Amino acid sequence: MSERGQSEEDFARLREEPFFEVVVDLVAGYLATAFDDPGSAAGEKWTVTCLPAVDEKAGTARLFSLEVGLLEVLYVDQYTENGETVDYRTVMVTSTSALVRQLGCRLDELLLRYPLLRFRPVEDAAAGGDAVAIDWFLSDEAPTISSSRCRSTSPRSDLLQSC
Repeated sequence: MSERGQSEEDFARLREEPFFEVVVDLVAGYLATAFDDPGSAAGEKWTVTCLPAVDEKAGTARLFSLEVGLLEVLYVDQYTENGETVDYRTVMVTSTSALVRQLGCRLDELLLRYPLLRFRPVEDAAAGGDAVAIDWFLSDEAPTISSSRCRSTSPRSDLLQSC
């Protein structure tokens, strides 16, 4: 099968996933934040791969991967048990310095303010040493932030908009 044929087949399979609309919203939100005109940069500055083959553990599948340049910046993993979906994990990669500057909080403060989010440095040359991966599970409850400088009721809402 050609690469294009496989891509179309993978997209059709992804459309059948109950999490598909969330995937579309995540990708659209990220691209709208990162680019003035995402459509004009498609394929050149960013790409989306549906159901990419990655080194997965049993019971885990990647639904999509958004790459900006050479860096994978957003993806969702699906977790299954006995063929049934049990959870989804969203991972977003952003500039550490931009995140800290935009939210007005040090990374260690963000760890305390967003206890259900996990922050880990990204060891990727394309990130130039200034990237952090932020991940959360759908099953996690959304934290409520009371700080006036770092406020949010959703793990992804202001983080996505600020990065």
